[in-house]
Amino acid sequence: MLYNSQLNYFILAVEEGSFTKASKKSFLSPAAFIKHINKLEEDLGITLFNRTPRGITLTPAGKTVFQAAKQIIALSNQTIAAAKSQETTSNNSIKVGNSLLYPSQPLFDQLLPILNQNPQLQLQVVSISNSTDTKNSPVNMLGDQIDIFAGIFPSDMWNHSCQGLKLANLPLRIAVPRNNDLANKRQLELGDLQNTTLFMVEPNSTQYIDVVRHQLEKDYPDIKIKTVPPYDIDTFNRVVTDNKLILTVDMWLNAHPSLKTVPVNWHYTVPWGIVYSLHPSKNVENFIKDVDDNIVN
Repeated sequence: MLYNSQLNYFILAVEEGSFTKASKKSFLSPAAFIKHINKLEEDLGITLFNRTPRGITLTPAGKTVFQAAKQIIALSNQTIAAAKSQETTSNNSIKVGNSLLYPSQPLFDQLLPILNQNPQLQLQVVSISNSTDTKNSPVNMLGDQIDIFAGIFPSDMWNHSCQGLKLANLPLRIAVPRNNDLANKRQLELGDLQNTTLFMVEPNSTQYIDVVRHQLEKDYPDIKIKTVPPYDIDTFNRVVTDNKLILTVDMWLNAHPSLKTVPVNWHYTVPWGIVYSLHPSKNVENFIKDVDDNIVN
């Protein structure tokens, strides 16, 4: 409890109008009961009762305390109940970051076996920024606003500021403006990309994409590679406005309604999975282990 337990004896004495009657209800001797009242008065530095041969009455100070006492006890009980509920929820809850560029739905689809086996587990969706700048990056939200998010793993895991659990290798594809002739193809050949401009992230940011870049630069010099920073919404807008192409993955199918994602006749992939803090809470640590044991392995 968050209040002095002797308030309960105080309220009982007021309601019974007698220390003797109140002591019987509390299964104490009258002397033991009065000791609790005396101790409460001593702790508060207040005389709560007028004590006469005819019985007890509240002092003006006692009336003030009595008016607030029940509210104090009720608030205490409510606070403890809410805290216990929050503790239970927190122990079974994982806050998952979600945005257009870091969608959580593909992750939920992967986690269905665990969610079905553990109905107590709650995944809470938290909106995060699509920004890739250091200040607003979802990595900076880990361990605070969010516990995890799903994304492609760059080579250095965001300058080694987080860690990840790989769930799948996503095929690299190319997104094409819907009014581009290439959008009509079911699959692209590298020869189809001659004399086009392909947006790709800057070198050394993701080694898996660097391999693609090296092949294209070596074997297909007529494909113009446009180097861009880590993708954001403006990147996809530029692709549409300029009628260019962009290297992408299926998790960005809904990144822009005017883009169509088309498979390419190659075998390049990029790792995708759960990104979480370098120093996760015990709750997150157990969750990652559960996923590793039941989904990955």
